Amino acid sequence: MPVPAPRLWYDAPMRNLSGLTIALLLAAAVAVLAVLFQFAEQRRATSTKLAFAGGGFLYNYRIAEVRYGLTMRVVNPVPIGTHLEVTFENPAGGDPFVVTRSLGSDTSLVGVESPALPDVATGRDYAVVIRLRDRVTNAVLETHERRLRTNIEPTVMPKKPLTIGPGYHRNPDIGDGDPAARTGAQATE
Repeated sequence: MPVPAPRLWYDAPMRNLSGLTIALLLAAAVAVLAVLFQFAEQRRATSTKLAFAGGGFLYNYRIAEVRYGLTMRVVNPVPIGTHLEVTFENPAGGDPFVVTRSLGSDTSLVGVESPALPDVATGRDYAVVIRLRDRVTNAVLETHERRLRTNIEPTVMPKKPLTIGPGYHRNPDIGDGDPAARTGAQATE
């Protein structure tokens, strides 16, 4: 007597289904996938793309400059070429400083520094506005606002840069004992 072929787990259910039933099951699966895809796209479009990772004032004693600096973390994908626009308040009261960076698909952290700042006051809040802009329409996709404050007196900075050039060579305009090499606090003593 011949031995019947073993039945596999997927053989029995498929024999009893008609073509119409299979078509309905496939249509239902496609509909569920479409709804899940739509939900994921909607969530991606409304979710925050950037998060503030850190920031403050950067004091570079060697070149006698104070700058704003901040870092933003990309937490959700952004289209290639999206622009990060950062507006820094001008401590001297003039036009704000605007710095723009282009983001790529592999960007996870973005660091931004302002130009050198004049007249930074201790204990005062300075406004920083971060905007994410579409590369084609320039429409604002997202806005973040921060306030930065320093507790370091601007008098700690020397009057002239102590070093020059990419190798941080000693500034030839400043000699030993030159008052320009001293900070504002030292010069008044």
